[in-house]
This record gives sequence, C-alpha cells and structure tokens, in this order.
Amino acid sequence: MKQSLDAYLCPSNALAQFDDDGYGASSYCGNFGDAPRWGQTGASQTGLYVNAYSNTSTFVTKFSSITDGTSNTIAFGEVGESENVTKSNNGDRTFPVWMGGNNDGVYGDIDRGSAAHIRFAGPDYPINFRIGWKTNLSFGSFHPGGAQFTFADGSVQFLSETIDTTMYGYLGNRSDGNVVARN
Repeated sequence: MKQSLDAYLCPSNALAQFDDDGYGASSYCGNFGDAPRWGQTGASQTGLYVNAYSNTSTFVTKFSSITDGTSNTIAFGEVGESENVTKSNNGDRTFPVWMGGNNDGVYGDIDRGSAAHIRFAGPDYPINFRIGWKTNLSFGSFHPGGAQFTFADGSVQFLSETIDTTMYGYLGNRSDGNVVARN
C-alpha cells in the first residue's frame, strides 16, 4: 500500500506519487455509475464498481449484469486535479490511491471518502470538470481535451471533455438499455 506503482500512474500525471500518509497514488479510479445512489447497494448501483457501504459486506458486478455490452460500459477512467486534489494538496480524502479507499475518509461522508477509488461518469460529473465539490467525484486528466477510459471489454479510448453528457452517462451505466455507437 505504501508503494508507488508505475502501472497505476499515467505518464502525464502531475499529482504527488503518494498521499499525505504515504499511500501510493493512482491516476485511475473505477466507474461507480452515471449518478449517485448513496446508500443503495448491489444491483441498484449503475456502474461497474459498486460500494457495499460496509466493512463486513461485499457486492460484486458480474459480467452478465452488463446488459448494455462490455464495449459500451466504462470500467475505469483517469483522474486528475479537482477542487480538493491539486498538485500541492495530497492530503484530502478524495486523493486517489491505488489500494482502495483513502484512509483520510470520514464515516458518514461516503461521497467524498469513496472518491479516492471510484468516480461518476454522467451528466452532472463531466470529464475534466474543475469547479465545485462535484469535481472530486468526476473523471479527468492532465491531457488536454479529455481523458483515457478503459471499458469492460478491456479496450481503452480517449473520451473528449466535450462528449455529449447524456451519451457519457449511458457509457457510465452498465444496464440502462441505451447502447452507444462509439467511433
């Protein structure tokens, strides 16, 4: 946990390689879905990665639950600066670390504590969003114009920050019935 692993860092990453407690940083977070569903667990969450909201429970997403197709479902995306994570601030609980949730999290503040390992891909959380608290829950990067995303089929695609946000939400939801034709 207290190692910097090159595999988890984008070469363009400008954030610190460690958080303030020495945990290794990550340039990538899992897709939690197209919109918040705080407190809901398992199948009611729409992303590829789900949160159990418990230290004693685990929920998993099976490939069979990705009904929109693995090439139409975001698995991971890049993360960069946000309102609370900057080149000079590695002490916030939303600072992305590869080992999972940031140990600076606060119980009851699930939205910000979870942002160290999962983010939203949807209309209210656009790519490279930089103003306001929702930036801590958005994907983004240090690349001009967008960010890299890995899809459930293993493919990687650069998505523009000008992507239609409705379509972006479809890509963030594994089973909404809205299949997207990507070029």
